[in-house]
Amino acid sequence: MGSFQVLTSAGARMQHDQFPSTHATQIIELLASGAAGQSKVRSDVMARYHAALTIYARGSSLAHVMDADELVNTFFATRLSREDFFEHWRASGLRLRKWLINGLHFCAREQHRMQRQQHRRWRSIADSPENDLAVSADASNAAERAFDHARATHILEHCADVIRASFALRDQPQAWECFRRHHVDGASYRVIAAERGLTVRALNSMVRAVTAELRSAVRAELLREGITEDELDQELNHIEEALRP
Repeated sequence: MGSFQVLTSAGARMQHDQFPSTHATQIIELLASGAAGQSKVRSDVMARYHAALTIYARGSSLAHVMDADELVNTFFATRLSREDFFEHWRASGLRLRKWLINGLHFCAREQHRMQRQQHRRWRSIADSPENDLAVSADASNAAERAFDHARATHILEHCADVIRASFALRDQPQAWECFRRHHVDGASYRVIAAERGLTVRALNSMVRAVTAELRSAVRAELLREGITEDELDQELNHIEEALRP
């Protein structure tokens, strides 16, 4: 899906009281509910972040350690399985995406040390630039931007699929198609109205309804991730920035 600015448009923001406080604590409640809840959180995090973390690993110095997919899988297997992994995240005060990136770096360093121990011949070149896990600020920033873009795209596409299906179930597939033509294809209201045999006023109402539901779905998705209601607008701005070409 193309990037479009529908999440924080002026005058169209959802009110905080439309998001019950229970949503903001959902991930915490799941973690506290026992093994089943913790397993659900791990599964959700792996599904949401695997692609983004892999892209990050490929674009950073971590690519020198091991294959990006293998590194992310190793990170998930060795870190997320720890009972205190999410407990330490909550205590850190970091956004989940930052906590995962930091964790990936620690995992890479651990793998690097293991490789050096297993292959003693590496010791003579262990300090060479191509084997150094330090990375320039430019490269690090580029890798993190790629990560943020992949994460934002995943969230938006997931929510778009949910809303598209919702309008289809209500026998209103045209509403989504009009939204897509305007916000993704960039077609004007006048062009879409002519295509669909609608008035511009009716079209505007239809697109606004889809926009409101999509925005609500994205916000709810962020709350499930552990973002607090007070942080929502800042996080939505961050997502929109990440989606810009």
